Amino acid sequence: MRMRAILFAGPVMLAGTAAAADHIDWIVTDFPPAHVVAGDDAGTGILDLEIRYLTEQLPDFVHDTRKIANVRAWALIRDHDGICIAGAIDLPERRQFALYSQHVAMAILGPQVLVRQDQAERFDPFRTAAGEIDLKKLAADSSLRAARTRDRPLGAPIEEFPGPEGTAQLSSLPTSGQAVTMLDKGHVDYAFGYANEITYYRSGHPGSAEMTAIPIAGQPRVLHTRVACSDGPVGRRAIGRIDEVLGRAGTPPPYFEATGRWYDPADFRELSAKADWPR
Repeated sequence: MRMRAILFAGPVMLAGTAAAADHIDWIVTDFPPAHVVAGDDAGTGILDLEIRYLTEQLPDFVHDTRKIANVRAWALIRDHDGICIAGAIDLPERRQFALYSQHVAMAILGPQVLVRQDQAERFDPFRTAAGEIDLKKLAADSSLRAARTRDRPLGAPIEEFPGPEGTAQLSSLPTSGQAVTMLDKGHVDYAFGYANEITYYRSGHPGSAEMTAIPIAGQPRVLHTRVACSDGPVGRRAIGRIDEVLGRAGTPPPYFEATGRWYDPADFRELSAKADWPR
């Protein structure tokens, strides 16, 4: 499904030059609050803000957004030129067919174990001395019910949980936000996801249960993401211009502060303090 870009207002090119401009399709997934695709907050997600800034700074391109499932996004960038993805984790296997910006474009808190605040003590046996969750111990427990959202980038340790020898009860859910909803209602004991999913959920459900996020041992606390584009003539030109923009923007870039609305204040203070952006 292709949507005309809703992340910025007004034409990005003068009518006389638009026909000659390169065209970028920005990938958008139903993954709030990274991307918010519906409702009053549409276009205000963490990566939406990044894309809006970049499109405003690149009037020499024509910009559209294309809403597709995350699982299809990297196949699209591999097979078609002029495709770009914000919030891309730099993985060696993807560098075989995608180009990454030299400059980091966003800092986010990584995936964690989400629990209800009134149930947090139940997870003490699975914590390390540093207070983080040991996934191997958690995978061996069959008494707790877990959930994660299918087609959500959570990293290999979570995506492979509980592993061939694990006995944990895990439901893989198709709908964005469903795991946090089930946690709120007490249908599961924990969920894998991002702390800002709790903030987003509670913004629409102010009477919901208090929930918290527990870090996972061995996993990065802060992720620095880049922009990835297809490795073709248009993608190469796009990445070159994006790096020019990000290089001038400073660290962190101007849009970063506005992403704080989607974090618990304490989490955003920690994220901001640790946002030692690589150059």
